[in-house]
Amino acid sequence: GSGSGHLTALLADLAPHAKVIGIDYYDELVSKSKDTCLKHLPTKVNDRITFLARDGINGYQDAAPYDIICVGFMYEEIPLPLVNQLNAGGILIVPIKTRTCSYSNKFQGGRLYVIKKDKNGLVEINKGFSCSFVSAIQDQGKKN
Repeated sequence: GSGSGHLTALLADLAPHAKVIGIDYYDELVSKSKDTCLKHLPTKVNDRITFLARDGINGYQDAAPYDIICVGFMYEEIPLPLVNQLNAGGILIVPIKTRTCSYSNKFQGGRLYVIKKDKNGLVEINKGFSCSFVSAIQDQGKKN
């Protein structure tokens, strides 16, 4: 979930030659993300950003492979479709649920994993620090 577009904008700024794709389930968030980036970022940065309104739980195969995938919602387990969309040498940063968050039932608690695919396609999984994120959208019905 690219949410407000903040991380998408940051990644585009940090990687000045990369194409950056921000995906969010909610049309309204995608629209706000686009508007915010257009208002605050130079054209040369905006030209490298694409926002998509869709369910990103299985990634976006059409633009794969990726050097970096940074996920903004909690998965129940390591998402193999995203691991498969990594380029050789790519990195997936993804929160994996381990518990319900203690301060709000809107969030899930877990661990931030850093998953690296080496040049031979072998995968290394590193368990990181505790984190809280919203869960993936489970209702495939009408978007709000």
